[in-house]
Amino acid sequence: MKKILVILFLMLSIFSFGYADWIPVKVEPSPLFPTDSINMSIYFSGIDCADSMNCLAAGNDAYRYRIVYQTNNAGKSWNILYKPDFNSGIKDGFPLFRSIAYPTKNKCIIGSDSGVIIKTDDGGKNWTRINTPIFYEHTYDTYKIINSIKMLDSMTGIASSGQYLIYTSDGGNNWNFVPKPDSSMGMGAVDILPPATIYLRVVCWTIDKDCPYKYTFFKSINLGQNWESINYSNIGGMKKMFFTDSLNGWMVGGDPNGVGDQEIAKIGATIDGGKTWTMQFKDSLKPVLVPLMDVSFKDKNNGIAVGRVGEVMRTTNGGLNWFPDNIIVDQTKPFIVIPVVSYRNVKEPLFYGLPGRIYYYLFATDVYDNYSHSSGSIISPNPASDFIEISVGANGRSPLQSDIKIFNPNYSLGIKF
Repeated sequence: MKKILVILFLMLSIFSFGYADWIPVKVEPSPLFPTDSINMSIYFSGIDCADSMNCLAAGNDAYRYRIVYQTNNAGKSWNILYKPDFNSGIKDGFPLFRSIAYPTKNKCIIGSDSGVIIKTDDGGKNWTRINTPIFYEHTYDTYKIINSIKMLDSMTGIASSGQYLIYTSDGGNNWNFVPKPDSSMGMGAVDILPPATIYLRVVCWTIDKDCPYKYTFFKSINLGQNWESINYSNIGGMKKMFFTDSLNGWMVGGDPNGVGDQEIAKIGATIDGGKTWTMQFKDSLKPVLVPLMDVSFKDKNNGIAVGRVGEVMRTTNGGLNWFPDNIIVDQTKPFIVIPVVSYRNVKEPLFYGLPGRIYYYLFATDVYDNYSHSSGSIISPNPASDFIEISVGANGRSPLQSDIKIFNPNYSLGIKF
């Protein structure tokens, strides 16, 4: 009976914690297709939040025109803040938006094609184009795409184009190259933490003294003057990385299973600043096998990882346990975009994974504010013999309707919600 009571207590804790769901938000209509109610032409490449209410999403309309959307209510509605190209008459040739950092309400820095940075210092009233040193490199255009920007604050940050690392200490006005561990290597995910520690994930195609492992994690505490190399081959194949502090970090990705483009989703973690990495999650039994493409944490306990076709994994204990929290989508029309998620600085995460659609998370307090304060949980009969009915919420109803039975070798206890 003690086991039953423990399980019952845990279940009551879960349901008192409340109902949660992903809510799709229709953003302001595209200037190109104002009658399109779903905005299928909008593709976002990044979301970041300055605080719990103010966030920006950078992207492109029909992969031709740059556009920035703004929310000041934690993602429940989005309006266009910046659309520089729609009246120009030019349909191609703009450096499209690829990444975003929004460290303060006034400061936003956006990474673009061709090694170009677009930034604002006044909350979006005025925007400035900065040609970084990458812009002047004579190399392939794909090597110049600034696909990652991380800012420590309004002044200090790092950006990566896959072939180059650049650093700013004056709010993005000037950028300088950061020496790479190996000048010929291509780079993956990058992160930066105070005072100026850089974390870098690399797949080494040539194993040598500069890149000693196929999957090498690099760490520098002096802006690339010296690099420490660490083997993370036990969790290789990762795509994105996120550190909450100097010790705790996560990487997400997938392992191909040999069937088409299917990949087995996985999550790796470190609790010692990258010196060692362990596999926290890997699941080959999911009905849709897609890699995890992005990861973000609110703090060292609460995090979220996302993939295509609405794949969502959440943790509330630093990744000791990950549980699915998928968005229900039409599997015959899978998400064709690269999903992005933002959990930094916000109460609940924001997720983009379908053209023109951003999801925010409706959680316990939001739901139960709509329920009668006089209503609560009712357990009947009390005392019970072999069946318990639990009613939660307004008028004795639970947001979740299901029948659950718990069995042990001697008896079964039915619990009805």
